[in-house]
Amino acid sequence: MEDNYTLEDLQNKLDDVFSDETCVLNIYAIVKLDTGFSIKRVDFDGDLTDQLKEYMESSIRSSNIYGEDTTLMNLSECDARRDLICKLDMEIGGELSSFVELNDSHGDPYDKFDLDNDLSKLCALVIDIGNSTRQMQIYNHIYPMEILGKKKFIFRLIDNRLTKIDSPLLLINSSFQAIQVNGSIVITNMNFIEKHAGYHRVVREKAILSCAVLRSFGCIDNIECYEELLESDISFARKLSKISANSPVIQKNVPHPAIINFCKTYPSLAGRITFNSDETKILLTTKVSKDLILKVFLDDNLTSELTQAHYESHAKDNVD
Repeated sequence: MEDNYTLEDLQNKLDDVFSDETCVLNIYAIVKLDTGFSIKRVDFDGDLTDQLKEYMESSIRSSNIYGEDTTLMNLSECDARRDLICKLDMEIGGELSSFVELNDSHGDPYDKFDLDNDLSKLCALVIDIGNSTRQMQIYNHIYPMEILGKKKFIFRLIDNRLTKIDSPLLLINSSFQAIQVNGSIVITNMNFIEKHAGYHRVVREKAILSCAVLRSFGCIDNIECYEELLESDISFARKLSKISANSPVIQKNVPHPAIINFCKTYPSLAGRITFNSDETKILLTTKVSKDLILKVFLDDNLTSELTQAHYESHAKDNVD
């Protein structure tokens, strides 16, 4: 899809896949190796194709992708909104890097998934539904509790009698963490990506870039105070990482005197920010002031044109 696609565009593309009876189904496994991750092709009973399609369609249609209050935005710009899904617009690591590698694959000749050797190392299954013109791939992380191996006693009840099952069992649940549609990846579970996809490393790298941008802009006198926080405070690094690409103050090249005056006069900032001796630059002196200045550069301090009331908002949709 085009980079500027909307939530409605995403839904329409999914609808196209769901309604196209010529779409075939493939399953891939992402397996953890000592040196990284590997993609394996999974054989399955062909009779399960329609059942799996219906199962995944039901899961997706009941997910936040079709939620009335859902917002779609770039991962690099994501904020604190609750109902949020994100376009993957930045490098990602961990097991999701293999999901990126699967982009536009249709039954490519990967090695076959081996039950005896690969099951214990299984990280995720990717359900691929598509044809030569449209494609959807659903990323389903596999948790340890969803793998019942040979070492466990597994029973089924037949005629009121317990019978042992000697083969391992694998549960495919209806939850998913990401989806790929015609080459565009959307993250649907932010908690997952922060824990399993090397997201913290990427955030810190972008935060370092943000420090360089702020240093170049030249309005903060002791930018090293931000740099010292990056390794120990990932929450702060995530806030700081947005500066490099999303600071309206820097993008519009707001004059330094205007920024200084705003810090002196805006109600929630007045008296809480310190400046250098000639009051031409900001000094980062406390944890509170460091947070407040980030909000200044992200333009989070708003004033209503109608009521003149003051607000703080992390989530802003441009209507200009």
